[in-house]
Amino acid sequence: MFDTVPLDCISNILLWNSILRAHNKNEEFQRTLRLYDRMRGFRVFPDGFTFPLVIRMDFATKVFDRMLVRTHISWNTMVSGFSLSYDCDSGFKIFRRMKLEGFEPNTVTWTSLLSSHARCRRFEH
Repeated sequence: MFDTVPLDCISNILLWNSILRAHNKNEEFQRTLRLYDRMRGFRVFPDGFTFPLVIRMDFATKVFDRMLVRTHISWNTMVSGFSLSYDCDSGFKIFRRMKLEGFEPNTVTWTSLLSSHARCRRFEH
């Protein structure tokens, strides 16, 4: 498919996100990850909309660990994803890792972390 796409379109993150979204919607999660890797091979950097497209938590950690540049959006997406998966422990681990790597939690981080603890019924921590 990419052989026929003009070179200036290959660097268009909107194009990549659209294709990733289509694979994700069709539950083609392995293809989504392969496409993400291919995108990175073309030196196209994900934006705040890319990461949630590959957010199945079993794959999300692999994708997250491959990211060269992380932002509050990617960190918060991970915390929120674990929260939505009722995986309070992993959410807290990623929160601690975020702080260790020099990112200060923002209001979204705290909201996601509190939501995670509420979902897991951990009111005393």
